[in-house]
Amino acid sequence: MRYFIPLLFLILALLSLQTGLIRPGQSSPGQEAVAFLKDVQSGNLTQIVRHFGGNTCRCPARNGWGAFLAYQPGQETNLAFLLGHHFSIGQAIARKINSPPQAKYAAPFEQPEDYVVDVPITFNKIEYSPFFLPLPMAYGKTMTWQQVQDFVENPAREASRGFSLRLRPGLAPGAIKFNTTTISPNILGEFKFLKPAAFSEIKVAEIKKDIKDNDDQFLVPQEAGPVSMPDGGRVSLQKLTEVLPRLKSLTIRFHVVRRGKFQPWTIFHFLLQNAIVEENDGTKTIPLHN
Repeated sequence: MRYFIPLLFLILALLSLQTGLIRPGQSSPGQEAVAFLKDVQSGNLTQIVRHFGGNTCRCPARNGWGAFLAYQPGQETNLAFLLGHHFSIGQAIARKINSPPQAKYAAPFEQPEDYVVDVPITFNKIEYSPFFLPLPMAYGKTMTWQQVQDFVENPAREASRGFSLRLRPGLAPGAIKFNTTTISPNILGEFKFLKPAAFSEIKVAEIKKDIKDNDDQFLVPQEAGPVSMPDGGRVSLQKLTEVLPRLKSLTIRFHVVRRGKFQPWTIFHFLLQNAIVEENDGTKTIPLHN
């Protein structure tokens, strides 16, 4: 009995310490998803990657959690098109789901938790709305003006192929350049693709598993490819920005988890759903069914 009271105080102290480590504003899975998106808006990569984690032994993307935030690794699904940009965040809707058998307990008396959280986001073209590029253009391939017009007529066709990597903040050179200035040295391990040898370590077979017809020309996103006219000239960037569709809205479905009641919520995975693009003049909206 003489050991019980000191042990009780020790347990309470540990629980208080754990509670103090939980980030402000993340007392629920919905709040964690919204806090994550607000950090994505800020563009602070260090803050963003600290939201990622899991309650199982599953590893992050092969190039680190940071691979979900840059075009260069070719990681699909990806949020690079949102990084540092304004968008409106709607009401988060959370639904509890069963935790997998391999979910790890923070302590024997704690229960891992898993939630699905849907957050709708919308864009205002005056402030920011990403362009949705044809697949070849997003990978630096030359297209004809007729091919671009065919895409504009039906952007929903094969929209799921590299979907998030085809959403771009702009078409000019440098539009997909990755800004590393907000990465703290202590989290560089979450951005393994920045190492010179990173791409040599990528197994092409792993990337190609989601590519149709063994087409390996769409592996690494590039600056927007040129568009040629029948007379041999090239379509101007201004003309392309006037015709390419823009993203109007979508829903991000998060898998939010924690290892116990006194552990922080973390973003384990996410999907992009219910995407809607609009013609550049705003006269028509098109669901992509991706």
